[in-house]
Amino acid sequence: MKYIKLLCLLALISCDLNEQTDLMIQFHGHVIDYFTKTSFPDTKVVLHLGPGMNNWNNNSFQNESLDSVYTDGNGEYNFLVEKKNFTQYRLIIDKPGYIQAVFPRFISRMINSNQLTDTLFLGTSTLVKLVVTNDNPSDGDQISILIEYQTPWDLLFHSRELLSEAFFEWMGYDPNNFTITREYFYNLNTSIHIKITITRYNTGSPVTTIQSNSYNLLKNETNIINIEY
Repeated sequence: MKYIKLLCLLALISCDLNEQTDLMIQFHGHVIDYFTKTSFPDTKVVLHLGPGMNNWNNNSFQNESLDSVYTDGNGEYNFLVEKKNFTQYRLIIDKPGYIQAVFPRFISRMINSNQLTDTLFLGTSTLVKLVVTNDNPSDGDQISILIEYQTPWDLLFHSRELLSEAFFEWMGYDPNNFTITREYFYNLNTSIHIKITITRYNTGSPVTTIQSNSYNLLKNETNIINIEY
């Protein structure tokens, strides 16, 4: 009889432990350098959780929940959180002087098991601050800026960002005087290529000119590029 009671007690404990495990999610992995494959100890990893994407901001989740840890001496991170109603997650690294390699299709991931493992990649960063001014705002001149750069996930082709009149209007920028900052992987962008298109309306028909320049960049620095038109 005592033996039967002991078996029942062990069964109840086992069921209780299984139930607790089912209510928890473990996120585990490593943070390593994208180029050298070395690990990053003492690096902050932020876990974003949510039941779905925010309809107003695709870079965040609805009812977003945040948690953070630091990697150990081997560059490993570990989270153990309650399951709740979370269906999606993403992991963001916060380390000054470095930029995370987040492939566009992996901005958010589905939670499809109670144990999820991800390797996170970092690279040395460089900042570019574009300072754009119109020397005569009343002249009606218009400018567009095309920035060409490289990313780890598209090494064969340059990625491009176009700063156009439509972009200025959408962001609420004054095209005659604005500053914009971008971060890039230094290992892939020791220099950056910028093409500037200026349309002038002084007299007669509009006249369009194109300037194309490359700028050398310094790692872990804010590289200021002044553009006047």
